[in-house]
Amino acid sequence: MIAPFSWPNKVWGKERFSQLIDRFHDELGLRTVVVSYPEIGPFNNPGVVCAFDLSLGQIAGLMQYAGLYVGLDSGPSHMAAFFELPMVVIFVEQRTFPFEVRPLTPSGVYVVESFFTTEDFPQVETVFNASRMIFFRNKEEVSVCPVCRNKMQYVLRAENNIVRMMCSCGLSLDQTFPEFTEPYNAKHDSKKDTIIFRENSDLVEDLNLSLKPLKISYLESWRLELAAKMPKEVSIVFSKRQPGLSKDCRLEKGTLQLSLDSLIIWMKKHEYNLKKVDQMNGNVHLYFARIKQSSLEKKEKKLKIPWNNTFLNVTESQYLRWYSYDSWANPDSLVGIVKGMSELASWKREILSCALVAFSAQKTMRSFRWIFKAFLSSKV
Repeated sequence: MIAPFSWPNKVWGKERFSQLIDRFHDELGLRTVVVSYPEIGPFNNPGVVCAFDLSLGQIAGLMQYAGLYVGLDSGPSHMAAFFELPMVVIFVEQRTFPFEVRPLTPSGVYVVESFFTTEDFPQVETVFNASRMIFFRNKEEVSVCPVCRNKMQYVLRAENNIVRMMCSCGLSLDQTFPEFTEPYNAKHDSKKDTIIFRENSDLVEDLNLSLKPLKISYLESWRLELAAKMPKEVSIVFSKRQPGLSKDCRLEKGTLQLSLDSLIIWMKKHEYNLKKVDQMNGNVHLYFARIKQSSLEKKEKKLKIPWNNTFLNVTESQYLRWYSYDSWANPDSLVGIVKGMSELASWKREILSCALVAFSAQKTMRSFRWIFKAFLSSKV
C-alpha cells in the first residue's frame, strides 16, 4: 500500500512514487494499492490499483491485507503504525524533527536522506532499497544503537543490500540486510584508531575522529582500553563535518559515524563526564574526566556545547535531558524545539529554564514561543 498524499510541503511527488511502484512490480513482483485523493490523478503503472476518496475506516480495512506500507508524514502512516505493518515513512519537510512526530512502530523505518544532503528530496533508490529491506525482514524489529540503545530507524542512504541507518542520537552505521546486524569485534585493523596512552601519564592522547569513518569494532576496543587503563582524562577530536554522511561516500558494511551526542552518551556510560569543549578549525575538542564517587553530588559546571552553528550554555545533564540532538539541529528555524516541551513533561521552572537558554542561543520568534509556552505549563 502506498499513501502519497500529505500537506504540500511534505509531499514526495507523484513521479517518484510512480517510479517506486514500477520497481516494486518489476523487481519484487508486488502489486500496489494507492490510497489518495482523486486530485492526484490516476497511476497507470502495471499492477497498480487506485483506491481514491476512501474513508479512514475503509483505508484501515485495506491495511489489514497489506504486506508493506510506504507513506509520508501524514495520518495514514500513523494508522499503519497502529496495525504494526512493515512500513517506510518518507520525511521531506525539514522544519519538523522526524523523531518528534514519527509514527511509533517497532518494525518500520523513516527515510530522512534530504535532511543530511543538499538534495531536496530522498532518492527513489534509497526509498526502494529501504522498502525492500523492511519487506524481507517481515516485521522483525530493527536493530538498536550500540551507544544509546534506541532503535536505529532513520535511513540516510541505501544502495543494493547496504543501508546507512541512523539513531536519533546521530550515530550512523552501514548495515546489510537481511542480516542487518553487526556483532562487536574487539580486533583492530588499524593502529591509528586505538586509544594510545602516554608513558607515566593518565591522560589519553588526542583521539582523532575527524579523519575518516570508523568501524563498529572500534567501539568495543576503546571500551576495553578504557576499562583496562582507567585514565583520569580523555581528549577526543571530533569533526562537525561528518564525512561519513556525505553523498559521495561509499557505503561499506560496518562503517560507523559517531555524532557529538553519541560521543557524550557513550563516554558517560563508561563513567566519563564532559569537562570542557573547545572548537578549532572546524573540529570540536571534547575533554572528558573520569567520574569520581566523591564528586557525584557536586554541582555541575555549565559548558558552551555546540548546537549546529550556535552554542547552548548548559551543563552536560541539562543538554542531554532538555534538547533535541545536535545532529538534527537547525537553529535558524528549529532552535527551542526542546525535549522538555514535547517529551519529558518537565516542571514549569525547568521548561522555562531550557526555553530561556534556547532563546539566548538564537533569538527568534520561534524560540520565543517556547518561553510563552512555558508559562502555560500546568506544572509549577
